[in-house]
Amino acid sequence: LVDLLNMLLASDEFHFWAILGDNFYDVLGDVSSEFFGRLSLAARSKPLMTVVGNHDLWLSGVPPGVPSDQLGYGFVQFYGQDTAAAAGPEAPPYDLRSNPDALEIPRVENFIFGTQLGDLAFFGYSAAHSWHE
Repeated sequence: LVDLLNMLLASDEFHFWAILGDNFYDVLGDVSSEFFGRLSLAARSKPLMTVVGNHDLWLSGVPPGVPSDQLGYGFVQFYGQDTAAAAGPEAPPYDLRSNPDALEIPRVENFIFGTQLGDLAFFGYSAAHSWHE
C-alpha cells in the first residue's frame, strides 16, 4: 500500500488523499508509525484528510470497549484536525475532559470538522456520537 501511495502521490494528478474511517487497527501506534514513516516526501507533502471510524475508537468496533482501546484519543491527537473543539471555551485545540479510564470516548466536538481545498469542501464527524450531541 505504501509503495502504491508513494507512486500515485508523486503525480501532479493527485492533490490530496484521504483515509475514511478505520484508519488502522493499531493499539500501540507501531503500525501507524511504520506506515507513515515509509511514505515518501512527495506523499507526505500532499494534504491528508481522515475521519474517525468505529475501529479507531474500539478495536472490536463496538462499545463499551476494553482498557487497551484508544477510544479515539490517539486519533484526535495524531491527525490533528481543526475541529469544533478548537472554537470551544476549554483549552483548544482539543476538549479531552472525557474519562478514558471509564471507557468514555472524547467529546463529539473533537471529531466535527470542515476544510476546503480549492473548490472542494470536506466535512467529517463521528458516527459513534448521536446526532443530538
